Amino acid sequence: MKEIYTILSPHNPLLISRIGKEHSDKLKKSITAWKYIRQKIYSIDPQKIIIIMPEYNKFNNISINQCETYKINFKEFGDLSVEFELKGDLDFSTKLKYFLRKNAFPVSIFSDTEINYKSFVPLYYLNKYHISSKGFEKDMKHEETNTEFVVINCSMSDVSQHIKFGELLSDFMEEANERIVLIACGDFIKEIKEENVHEVDKLLKIFVDSIEQRKYNNIFDHCEEFKHGNYMGLKPFAVISHNLSHQKSTPKILSLEREFNEIYLTCEFE
Repeated sequence: MKEIYTILSPHNPLLISRIGKEHSDKLKKSITAWKYIRQKIYSIDPQKIIIIMPEYNKFNNISINQCETYKINFKEFGDLSVEFELKGDLDFSTKLKYFLRKNAFPVSIFSDTEINYKSFVPLYYLNKYHISSKGFEKDMKHEETNTEFVVINCSMSDVSQHIKFGELLSDFMEEANERIVLIACGDFIKEIKEENVHEVDKLLKIFVDSIEQRKYNNIFDHCEEFKHGNYMGLKPFAVISHNLSHQKSTPKILSLEREFNEIYLTCEFE
């Protein structure tokens, strides 16, 4: 199996200056990390970029947003000037759907060309792969690339279901034998409650130590404790954890920031 460059990223759109404006200044480390990631992905020139989003509460199952083209705009954030499109991969996502069902894994399929803001961060920064855009730098060139995107949403089901999905996704990617980049999006935690600060700090240390030591399964020994807060990055990480455990990739913490009563963690696995 080809090594898969993998990213764990915050999903908060404040990382996009067009949305965050002055608030983005407080997330400079995360933004710098994404500029670095962008260049790494460009150098890999992947055939597929798979984005794992936080849970989508319209479905009880993990779901695949199956579209030929994804359209992104910032209208809900009051910016009407930015629009862009990326190529989806219907063939890859259809084969994945049948592979999951063949293995008796429940998955929901839907088609929504205007995708949820929770995947905006990677899609914005990877602008080399935009097949059309409005409101970006005038001299930005749209290059002909074969890179296509697949957007997958986590679900309301428990962490163990996401680990199982990750195992099957890893098997499927091995069969596909393509250059793939895997991006798990989710802020480490949102809306930290004052009474939970000590527990949050404890879980953050466990999470970071487990990543640095490549003992990814240690994180899931604390699932009950993670239920006490809005840890949006846990399920996306659960999806990529199996693949990470079976690769020789080296983890690297690129940024860790605590702002706006939230925690943002960015890591690469290369």
